[in-house]
Amino acid sequence: MRVKSIGQEARGEGNAHIAIIGAESSPARSVPEEDASPRGLGSVAEPSAAGTSTVSQRRSVPVIASKSSDPHGARMVRVRLRFPQGGVTLDVVHTARWDDGLDTAGRRIAVIGTGSTGVQVVSALQPEAERISHFVRSPQWVMWAPLRLPQPAIVGAILRRMPRLNTALYRLLLRSSDLAVDIMTRPSWRRRLAQEYARTSLRVQVRDPRLRASLTPDDEPFCKRQVVSDTYYRAIAAPNADLVPDGIERIEPHGIRTADGRVHDADLLILATGFTAHNYMRPMRVVGRDGATIDDAWAEGPRAYRMTAIPGFPNFFTMLGPNSPIGTISVQYAAELTAHGGTIDLWPFDRDTLTRMLTEPDDQNYQLTGTPTTGSGCGSLSVSASG
Repeated sequence: MRVKSIGQEARGEGNAHIAIIGAESSPARSVPEEDASPRGLGSVAEPSAAGTSTVSQRRSVPVIASKSSDPHGARMVRVRLRFPQGGVTLDVVHTARWDDGLDTAGRRIAVIGTGSTGVQVVSALQPEAERISHFVRSPQWVMWAPLRLPQPAIVGAILRRMPRLNTALYRLLLRSSDLAVDIMTRPSWRRRLAQEYARTSLRVQVRDPRLRASLTPDDEPFCKRQVVSDTYYRAIAAPNADLVPDGIERIEPHGIRTADGRVHDADLLILATGFTAHNYMRPMRVVGRDGATIDDAWAEGPRAYRMTAIPGFPNFFTMLGPNSPIGTISVQYAAELTAHGGTIDLWPFDRDTLTRMLTEPDDQNYQLTGTPTTGSGCGSLSVSASG
């Protein structure tokens, strides 16, 4: 939820009046003091079907932490949201602002979000929860993999004693990532095999036909960033777990009301609703050639040549920029590739004569079509609003 400080300046722990403007992916927001309400009142607003908000109540909430976030007086305030009604409270936490002191054992938990984070949260909290409800607007394919398989100590000992074998194994693992790229970009038997494995993972682990139908996505495997888990299907099929496919109408003090009129009781709401994945260096303001800013250049979505060079911004290079990192290689390896590519680009030039490097737009206009991500019409962080 978007939260902004209202009225008083919060210092450390205590209470502050805030405004809750509605549900969205950003869990908190800084607001300059001049934007604060002079009456020091917070507002709880409920989003309407049109996306607007209607103020319903005003109340104060406890502040967990507060710090100044910029020189203009804005502050970032971490709060635990509480909706008191008849002695029952609903705590709200976003996974990006997780409170390490939060006790989840024995609680009635509602989880919103079906990406990797939502799957991990449900898997981790289900064993100790009194009840856990996973609200799934659009299910995702969850591929089984032995993530908890321990590496025998003897394997580590052998690799330490045989560095060449260690290097060969490392290169083999890197080559396996090339197969994943092939699956994503080429309609081949490898793709069909991997997609069938995703479907089999669901069929084998979920025996209940109704639950399996609710967990089956409309799009094909690999359309979205692939979710991998060896525990989720078992967790959501447990007696104390519910999968809720109905749309959410509103969040109430004691739970969540869905479009079918049911109220799902909860005393803890966990928002695993994602992150602003395409912000990169923003909100930092970068100005390039002819006064253009990054926001101007990326009006139709972030883009760069080889993840690094942005047209119209001479001598400006990004590490882990647009289109990276990807799900087939590690963040560290993606950073190494970026640094290596930039070094190669600079090699032919004399240090004393090179004054500017500039990427022109024609160098970067390459688009993948016919892939599961671009061809099956699902919403994905890999596809911008402009397609």
